[in-house]
Amino acid sequence: MKVVIKKREEASYLVSPGVWTTDILQAKEFKSLLSILDYRREHKLEKVEALFCFQEAKYNFALKIS
Repeated sequence: MKVVIKKREEASYLVSPGVWTTDILQAKEFKSLLSILDYRREHKLEKVEALFCFQEAKYNFALKIS
């Protein structure tokens, strides 16, 4: 499983502070939802969600976090 930060209204994924990509393979990977929440608070990200990605895409899901 891969957990990434995605802009809610776009298909953009966080790479590093202020850097976004449309390629999910380049996205920064987080260990857990808690680490995403900490990162979001520290970097003041808004309108993002945590995207949980599995080997089979049909199991992927997103949680709005701001």
